[in-house]
Parts: sequence; C-alpha cells; structure tokens
Amino acid sequence: MRIHGTTGEQPLLRFQRDEVGALMALNGTPSYLAEQEFSRRVAKDCCIQVEGTDCGAPYPSDSECPVWIQCW
Repeated sequence: MRIHGTTGEQPLLRFQRDEVGALMALNGTPSYLAEQEFSRRVAKDCCIQVEGTDCGAPYPSDSECPVWIQCW
C-alpha cells in the first residue's frame, strides 16, 4: 500500500485508527434533506422551473391552480 506524502502513513491505516470511531450509523436516514415539495405555476409552454432547472409538466386545466412537485 502506498505511503501518503504529507503524513508519511498509509491512508487506510490512518483512517482505521483515527476516523472510523467518529463515524455514526444513520439507521437508513440520510443526513440531508432528501425530499422537497414545491408549488409552481405551469407556464404556457408547459414548463416549470425548479431550482433553476426547467422541467416539463402537464398543462393544467386551470392555469391559476398551482402544481405541487416532489423532488428527491
């Protein structure tokens, strides 16, 4: 195994010695928000914008009715 140029140690051994104990199990729950809900109005070209990205959407029967979007 290679020796790290700065620490002079093998990276895997250093990780096992110093960092493994600091890691915690998440029990299947992500540590960040994995799902978000947005309310958007569908434009005339059947597009909505979510976080700067244009996405296609079905044309609503009522153009004033907001569309709820789930992103994950």
